[in-house]
Amino acid sequence: MLDKSRKPTWTSFGNATREDFLAVMEYDEAYNNALPDRILDAIRALDEEWTAYPVNRYQHSLQAATRAWEDGADEEIIVAALVHDIGDTLSPYNHGELAAAMMKPYVSERTHWILKHHCVFQGYYYNHHLGGDRHAREKYRDSPITRPARISATNTISAPLTRITRPGRWSSSNPCCAGC
Repeated sequence: MLDKSRKPTWTSFGNATREDFLAVMEYDEAYNNALPDRILDAIRALDEEWTAYPVNRYQHSLQAATRAWEDGADEEIIVAALVHDIGDTLSPYNHGELAAAMMKPYVSERTHWILKHHCVFQGYYYNHHLGGDRHAREKYRDSPITRPARISATNTISAPLTRITRPGRWSSSNPCCAGC
């Protein structure tokens, strides 16, 4: 049981004792065990009252996870869909990388890649409206993560023996939330 009555007095790692570090390890274990609750709090923080989007980021995250679930995706992809925009509040210009870094210890290399790069794939829908490269995702065409998948003009990534979903739907074979 975590002893909260003992207040540390050391001011640098060099001054800390073995007992101090054992207390730190006990604290860290309890803190780390609460990570799922902090992640859920961060998802709830995406629930903006107003946004210029048709749905707010919280609703979008729930939609993405629901679509992954309805598509028959595995649990890891469903969770990735739920948390893929969690970094928007702290790191809006590279939120995919933040979400990927957060989930890296818990997911496969493929899912980590999907989280990290989903922003490039969603850009297909708006980059050309804002002076960017609509086809920026093409640089990943030969990535081991997307192979044997092929990128189609509708941003669904389809591969042999996988169920192809309509454009704008999540697909468990699609390394992006195509509806972002």
